[in-house]
Amino acid sequence: MPERADRSCGNCGFPVFDWNKVGDRCPMCKCVWAREETKYSSIPDTSFVDKITDQALLASTAINAADSSVRMAAVRKLSDARLLAKVAVDAKDEVIGGFALEKVADEKLLTEIAVGAQHRHVRQDAVKRITDQTVLAKIAAKERDEFVRIAAIEKLTDQTLLARIATVGGHPFVRAAALRRVIDQVVLAEMAIKDWHPDVRAAAIENLADQTLLAKLAVKGGDDLVRIAAIKNLTDQVVLANIAANDCANSSVRAAAVKNLTDQTLLAKIAEGSDPFTCGEARRRLDSLARTTDPVLEP
Repeated sequence: MPERADRSCGNCGFPVFDWNKVGDRCPMCKCVWAREETKYSSIPDTSFVDKITDQALLASTAINAADSSVRMAAVRKLSDARLLAKVAVDAKDEVIGGFALEKVADEKLLTEIAVGAQHRHVRQDAVKRITDQTVLAKIAAKERDEFVRIAAIEKLTDQTLLARIATVGGHPFVRAAALRRVIDQVVLAEMAIKDWHPDVRAAAIENLADQTLLAKLAVKGGDDLVRIAAIKNLTDQVVLANIAANDCANSSVRAAAVKNLTDQTLLAKIAEGSDPFTCGEARRRLDSLARTTDPVLEP
């Protein structure tokens, strides 16, 4: 089987294979390989970048050069923080934008990148480096991209704002991310019971401490995702055992209950039941507890 040659298109840098010939058209940039040296330019020549001393020209090269190796070389030599921020915002591809971002430390410039960069991942990475809560709050509330909003929410500490986003924050994933930062048990309980989306309800349950409410949600939470989230936080061994032994819903619900049981007497009874799946889960849980409590049985 032919192997890839250690060569690339002289126009765009696309890899050239050993079955390609002069006269072929590059599949990436569509130029015709008319000369052997064009087709087989081994590694794009970036030496001319080393001779550039003008920072503005380096920034322009980093943004506009056709070859990615040239753009990367320009970013490496660029040192002006504001121009680096401009590259991070305007870069054609997120790799170059991300590389420029890594060289920016000023919080105001990071904010400009977080708000204005063309590529989502560049904006996300900029947000992760911002510490100003006021800036994070604005991004969390107004950013158009849900994933960038979530990056800001994960750094927010304002409980009032987090609760508001959790309630009226739009996309369920955004609201769920906010709820995972909320500590107000009243807010969590209300969202766990009343919200229409199972992902949001499950997120509320993650930090919920009310065992009575958790037991209710574990038994009658409706959606399996909600019930499993409640089961994971539930400590009532009798309720867990009852779900594991008698619940006729999805087997994953029964398995979650078994995995949260620590009462070996209850587990032994479940292991002798009629459902093969649940019995197996109970036996594995008993084995796991035995290894944990008996040093002799530890591997």
